[in-house]
Amino acid sequence: LSIDVMNKEKIYYSQIPNKQKIDSLNNLISQRMDVLLQKSDDVVDKNFILEKTQNLYNPIIDFQYEFDPKSAFETSERSKYRLFNEIVNREELFEYSNVPDSVRFRKENIQTDVAYYEKLLYMNSTSKSLSDSLKKIYNDKIFQLKHAEQNLTEDIKSKYPKYFDLDNNSNSSTVESTQEMLSNHQTLIEYYISDSVLYTFVIGKKSFFINKIELPKHWNETISSIVKLHKNFDLQNKIDPISIQNYLNNSFAAYLILIQPIKDKLTKELVIIPDKNLSYLSFDALVTNQATTFTDAQYLIDDYQVSYEYSTKLWTYMKGKR
Repeated sequence: LSIDVMNKEKIYYSQIPNKQKIDSLNNLISQRMDVLLQKSDDVVDKNFILEKTQNLYNPIIDFQYEFDPKSAFETSERSKYRLFNEIVNREELFEYSNVPDSVRFRKENIQTDVAYYEKLLYMNSTSKSLSDSLKKIYNDKIFQLKHAEQNLTEDIKSKYPKYFDLDNNSNSSTVESTQEMLSNHQTLIEYYISDSVLYTFVIGKKSFFINKIELPKHWNETISSIVKLHKNFDLQNKIDPISIQNYLNNSFAAYLILIQPIKDKLTKELVIIPDKNLSYLSFDALVTNQATTFTDAQYLIDDYQVSYEYSTKLWTYMKGKR
């Protein structure tokens, strides 16, 4: 997948990129990822594939930032929701959408049977011991099962549209659809890390803004040290004064990158959609001033109410259920 897409990128970026080429590249990534993910039934494998290929969206967002900012948000959201949608327990997805267990079991049984016959077909074809008649039986069975799955999918789409909307990655959130779900006192912040660049998408009820900033050289180490100290707090481990000062400095440094550049765009209630290692960070505990002790420190939670979600699409769906 990476080689295929990167070859396309070289072709596109050797010329002047345009929206049509970018859309084509975006579709290519989605198509190739679908093929890879369909070949893997293991959640760990899916996680690995998605994490290793997420960076393929980077040149798309880099281009869209300059020429089509709202599309850059949609691409960021597509990459996040695909990750959630493939890794999340399928049972949870049905539960979110109020699909009955009987329908879920039917779909799972069909998918299990398809995988079984495809495995039989593959194993026998590689050993060259499969007769033409048996091969036809397997192929016919796979065709019938996939036809049954397609009919069931159409039935689910008709009776339980919320499940189909969640399961269909192509229907990514837009700036406008997100604004419709926001109240006047809410701001949604979605982060996207592209190599050493951080994109911050800030969406208010009637506003949209993107901030682009180069990340410091030791950014990953900064985030890791903050997360590590939070874990020590949770375990009630004794923390030495030097570690405390390092934490205060690193937490404030993270605040200056993540929040301070967009502070004038924020309302009192923040919805955070993190990216990569930011998913482990407690934003509400970020230090917002230069402090030497915990007593002197001020925190983001002092000024804002903070909530988190996997993706904007999931946030809008869950908000709609309330």
